[in-house]
Amino acid sequence: MLLLVGMNFGLSLLYLHRVLPRTYLGVLNIGGKDPGTLQNLTAADVLPTRLTLAHGSSAVGRTPASLGIGVDVGHSVQGLAAGWHWLPISLLSTHHTVISLQINHAQFSTAATALNAPLSRQALGRHIS
Repeated sequence: MLLLVGMNFGLSLLYLHRVLPRTYLGVLNIGGKDPGTLQNLTAADVLPTRLTLAHGSSAVGRTPASLGIGVDVGHSVQGLAAGWHWLPISLLSTHHTVISLQINHAQFSTAATALNAPLSRQALGRHIS
């Protein structure tokens, strides 16, 4: 027990003013970095390059930007401080993902309407009997 307390205290000192290990901002591993240096990140750094949307056997790839999805990096970095883990040693076996998305609802609605055609299919006239 004393060993675990010591390890938690040691990790807290080791990562003082730095992000705990195995922490991600979207897809970007930010473990060990100073939170102040993360303010310059862009959505391209944090979000996947393409999202695959699927329905049944149909699949369509789109970029997050084309769907109106962005990242509020400042709010995401603030979330790191709010989500500071009280047991840092547990992060050696798990990972923590923090991200605050911004959605352009008009652009998302337009993209969703455009995706309706490629992702919808007429029902086949087959039955299982």
